[in-house]
Amino acid sequence: MSFLKQPDLGPDFAPYQFFRSNFGFVPNLFSAQSLLPRVLEVEADLTELLLVREGSLSPQQRQYIMLLVGSAKQNTYCFTLHWETLRALGASEDHVREVVANHRDAGLSQIDVALLDITHCKTCQVIYDSALKTLKIVTDSDSFELPEDVAEPLIASIMTKVRSES
Repeated sequence: MSFLKQPDLGPDFAPYQFFRSNFGFVPNLFSAQSLLPRVLEVEADLTELLLVREGSLSPQQRQYIMLLVGSAKQNTYCFTLHWETLRALGASEDHVREVVANHRDAGLSQIDVALLDITHCKTCQVIYDSALKTLKIVTDSDSFELPEDVAEPLIASIMTKVRSES
């Protein structure tokens, strides 16, 4: 139940269509933000880039990363969403539990363990360099830049939405 009246963005609102087509439903986290449709558009773009678009990470790897981030941030909603998504992707309840308890001893590949190590970062930052048009992710112990083919469309989408809001 919300204390604020939420506008009806309708079933044709592009972010809602995106969530329904990719996840089968619109997560409450997003429908609760209907007062800020531009923010929802950017979040849908980010979700598409990080969780849906084909790339170097498998759907399971992406979900495990988001699961452990949700756990580290003590975000029950995100934790539950990614737990259930992993289950829908075929991961057993016991395996998901093992990964959450200690991903290093859960029988994952060396690459998957390294990926999940990043989720324990306490001071992660995302830095946008407007001159170079790059996104850099800085963790407690490492940093890396998103490849230009990934960073550029994301930055362009965000900047388009920011400019149209002005």
